[in-house]
Amino acid sequence: MPLHALISDIHGNIDALNAVLSDIENQKADNIVCLGDMIGYGGAPGACLRSIRDRCSIVLMGNHEAFTFMPFDIDQFSPRVGRGIEKAREELTPEEIDWISQLPIISELDGTDLVHASLDTPVEFHHVLSKRDAKQHFSFQKTSVCFNGHTHIPAVFKQTGPKVEINKPLSTPTPLDKNCRYLINVGSVGQPRDGDNRACYVLFDSESLTITYRRIPYDIEAAQQRFQQAEMHPSVWKRIAKGT
Repeated sequence: MPLHALISDIHGNIDALNAVLSDIENQKADNIVCLGDMIGYGGAPGACLRSIRDRCSIVLMGNHEAFTFMPFDIDQFSPRVGRGIEKAREELTPEEIDWISQLPIISELDGTDLVHASLDTPVEFHHVLSKRDAKQHFSFQKTSVCFNGHTHIPAVFKQTGPKVEINKPLSTPTPLDKNCRYLINVGSVGQPRDGDNRACYVLFDSESLTITYRRIPYDIEAAQQRFQQAEMHPSVWKRIAKGT
């Protein structure tokens, strides 16, 4: 199965997820992998979880899955985070809660590493935003390619010897240099934060070693209405229109 679709950070946004899954089908991907955070923030955590569970060959645990099944008090979180966790706990069945509690933190795919946040401290869910963060991550990466999410910002971190650079994601097929190592952030399906409000995911051709970023428009107004009906925090449903 050489063509893999990698999605992450859906965050209960079923409208964005459905648009992405439709595009993945049109792209004729052989396989779908979810790098975590199916739930949290959004108004349809149950629908997103069940769709991903049915469609994905690998599903990782994100921090919002951990927040949901672990005995955290909602008051420990900010209102915008806390309401998403509360909604997930209200909507998911005991069996689904048990399922997310057993999801792996890291995994592998065709010789690549998979993690929600970073390999240096995978259970602490640190953000990889800078070259310094990436260097710390690369010190634990054993393969040439690793895919992650968590920041909601698509990025390609490239390590050549001791040098680390951040490359701009491209919407055209981009070959990966076999002499370098990569950490590829696949962006966010349900809540992008790079100034582009379209859903984001990555296609990875493991045979030709190429990646392609896909940006998919979806009905943001319908998603906002769904968020509001679920009484999600206003900052959450407002930001999906801005992509911030």
